[in-house]
Amino acid sequence: LGLWFTDALGYPRGQTIELYCGDVFYGLYTLRMKKKREQYAMTKANKNHILLQADPTMNTEVPFSWSNISLANWELRNPSIKTYSEGDDSVNDSVVQASLDRYFNWIKALFAVTTTLKATYQQYINLNSFLDYILHVELTDQLDGLTNNMMMMTWDANIWHAFIYDLDHATDRGYTVCHTMITNTPTLFFKFFFSELLNEMKARWKELRDANVVSMDKVFEYHGKYANQVAKSTRDKDALRWGYGRENNMPRIFTMFSKKMDYMDAYLGYTPKEADYFGNWNPDTLAVGESKTYTFNAPTY
Repeated sequence: LGLWFTDALGYPRGQTIELYCGDVFYGLYTLRMKKKREQYAMTKANKNHILLQADPTMNTEVPFSWSNISLANWELRNPSIKTYSEGDDSVNDSVVQASLDRYFNWIKALFAVTTTLKATYQQYINLNSFLDYILHVELTDQLDGLTNNMMMMTWDANIWHAFIYDLDHATDRGYTVCHTMITNTPTLFFKFFFSELLNEMKARWKELRDANVVSMDKVFEYHGKYANQVAKSTRDKDALRWGYGRENNMPRIFTMFSKKMDYMDAYLGYTPKEADYFGNWNPDTLAVGESKTYTFNAPTY
C-alpha cells in the first residue's frame, strides 16, 4: 500500500505544551492524538484492514508472550467488530479470526522450530518494515517497544507491517550503549531476525546510512526542532518541578545517539564516511549482551 498517496500519517501526531494551573507551572507535556484508523489508511468495514497494538496489561489473566502470541495482549483497533472487547482472546468474526490465526500461528511455529523465518517471511511480513522497526528500537533505546507500544497492521490480511507508537521511553536510559534489548531475550520474536536475517539487516542499515536517513545530521535536525519549540528556561523549570530528567537534556541525547550509532555501525559492519575522513574511528565493539555506561554529570539549576 502506498501510504504516501494518502493523508495518513502512520503515527500519532503530538504537540508539546506547557501546563499551568493558575500561575503555577506543572511541567512540559505532550498532547497526543488518538490512534484513529484514518491515520493508518484503514476503514472500519474492511476486514482486510487489521490494526493491532501490543498491550501487556490488556488481559491480566493472560501474560504477554510472543512464543504463545494471543489477541488477549493486543488491542484490535480495526476493523470494527461490535462484539469485541479489549482483552478478548478471539473475535466473533470468522474472516478476521482466520487472518489473525494465520499470522499468530506462524509466529508460534517459529518458536516451535517447525519452520524458519528466512524460508517463510515473504508470505507473512514486509521485511523492511520489521527491520526498520528493530533498528529504530535499538538506535533510540526504546525498551518499551518490545512488548508494548508496538503496532502491527495489514491491509490485505496477509502481509503484516510494524509501526512505532509511543516513544515516551526512548533515549531515557542514560549513556548506556548496549545490544541487549533484543538478542539476549529468548522470548522475543525479533531474535529470529538476528539469527536468520542478519545479512539482510546489515544491508538495510547500510541503505539507510548511505541515504542519510539515519545519521547524526538527522538526529540534530529532528531534536533541534523539538528544542526550538521549548525555551531552555522552560526545560529548566520542568527539571526543577519534577527533578532532572535525562530526556530533556540535548547534549546527553546527542551523545547517546553518537555512541549508539557508532556501536550499531560496528555491529552491523558499516564504516561511515566520517570514519574515513577523520581516520581515527574507534567505536565500542561490545559483545552481544554486554553494555557500557558513559558517565554524565547532570547540571544544577
